[in-house]
Amino acid sequence: PAPQVERLAELIPSASLPAEVEGLPTIGVSDDSLEPVGIPLDGLFVITGPFGSGRSTAMTTAIRSIRRARPALRPHLIVARRSALLGATDWAAASQDSDDADQLAVRLAEQMEAPAAIRDTAVLIVIENVGDFEGLPAEASVARLLKAARRAEVTVIVEADTVTAASAWQIFTELKTARAGLVLQPEETDGISLFRVQFPRVTRADFPRGRGILVTAGRLQRVQVAQSSSNDHARE
Repeated sequence: PAPQVERLAELIPSASLPAEVEGLPTIGVSDDSLEPVGIPLDGLFVITGPFGSGRSTAMTTAIRSIRRARPALRPHLIVARRSALLGATDWAAASQDSDDADQLAVRLAEQMEAPAAIRDTAVLIVIENVGDFEGLPAEASVARLLKAARRAEVTVIVEADTVTAASAWQIFTELKTARAGLVLQPEETDGISLFRVQFPRVTRADFPRGRGILVTAGRLQRVQVAQSSSNDHARE
């Protein structure tokens, strides 16, 4: 009898996967190999997609995976309104509103801009829903932080809605420098608009919730994001 053809599952518990893949925090499973895949930590990583595509789940999985793989990194959350990520980990600092976000972004930017001899880069910066910063004073501060963190090679995870992200144009301009990210339920044009990489012909109907295209330095992989649980937080 012919061997059964395996398919990529739509529900993959994080606990069923190794914490790291080739030294990188695990984000999910690849469609082509059905093996775990990791995400890079050497700069900006953007998680984007339309409403309902599973962005919050992907962000939570990424945060907890990075915390397990690099526990020395102190996590900071920058958000303009009440966050769905507050329970993702034990934050060293987290903003509560746009004013808090402005102050925290400025403080971290100044930290990244300090001379190399005294610069503290042992941080993980998480920015949620960049579209919420449109027109606010915090928009310029977050854009400044992204630029400073990129130059300091600090790990930054950013979540953006494919529809609203471009409205916060100062931040979106910095997001276009990203060489790695995950586009959930993508459309063909999403690769060029953000990563300057041509996506294959795809339709969102082919991507269930939590599935997308992982971009890593020009390489494309179709992946299903693993789902973490409260137990994953306890193991950090």
